[in-house]
Amino acid sequence: MFTLNFEKLYNRDRLAQPCFVSVPLAKGVLKEEDGVSLWQNGKPLPLQKKVLSSYPDGSVRFLFLRFLADIPANQGAVVECELKSDSGAVCEVSEAY
Repeated sequence: MFTLNFEKLYNRDRLAQPCFVSVPLAKGVLKEEDGVSLWQNGKPLPLQKKVLSSYPDGSVRFLFLRFLADIPANQGAVVECELKSDSGAVCEVSEAY
């Protein structure tokens, strides 16, 4: 699991703010995009996922995520990204990324 941090952006609430990010992953961490979910304040976020690049072993190298996040007025926000392997275990992301 890793977190995406949003800084204070605006003086009004931004509900369902469209966001996107490309995530680099270490070799072997994730085999397919179905194991990815995003959470904010304990609730799952609507999410679109696309594999941009893969390693020779078939694991995901770069993953593009589009989602809707709620960003409160005059505050930052945190979105947690959870990666699960085929066996259901939560994957650890390398600190190198």
